[in-house]
Amino acid sequence: MPNSTSDSLTQEEIAIPAILGIIVYVGGFIGNLLSLVIFIRTEIRRVSTGVLFLFLTISNTIQLLTLTVEFIDVAYKYRLFPSVLIRCRFVYWLQNIFRSLSSFIACTISLDRMFRATHSLRAKHYCTCRMACRTVFIYTIIFTFSLSFYLLPYMGEDTNGICSTGNNPIYDNFMSSVWPPMRTFFVCILP
Repeated sequence: MPNSTSDSLTQEEIAIPAILGIIVYVGGFIGNLLSLVIFIRTEIRRVSTGVLFLFLTISNTIQLLTLTVEFIDVAYKYRLFPSVLIRCRFVYWLQNIFRSLSSFIACTISLDRMFRATHSLRAKHYCTCRMACRTVFIYTIIFTFSLSFYLLPYMGEDTNGICSTGNNPIYDNFMSSVWPPMRTFFVCILP
């Protein structure tokens, strides 16, 4: 016979992270909205750093949206997208594209500021809004194609309705053993 105290503790253990998750996601959306209001102004977008910050805000917002979809699915067991193709492949693909994009744009902002401080005369030729847009476009193309393995049909649902890579042992090994250290290096350490 199950103990009612342990059942209530399990519900509390689930409720606390769910409530904290809501607070974090709402705070993230408010912060991104305020950043968007600031960086969308014309006088800020005249400098390459302002354009890069605008792209960073847009990228962070899209990533936050994909994380919110996943959070609602996992924490509340409510599927915004019932299709496995969208929920298990497309959302994770977008999530990883914009995670990588945000990391590299933040690094580019630092390089832009450093170049402006150390080479102020050459900065007007290299640190332009056009160059910032081209750089972000190149990053987007690279991450869109290099992360396309998330769209492979080997990502599906298990018997509990959770996204899983168990359908193909090679793909499962790549996604669980090979890809996490690679992602850590390319998204966290390299930039």
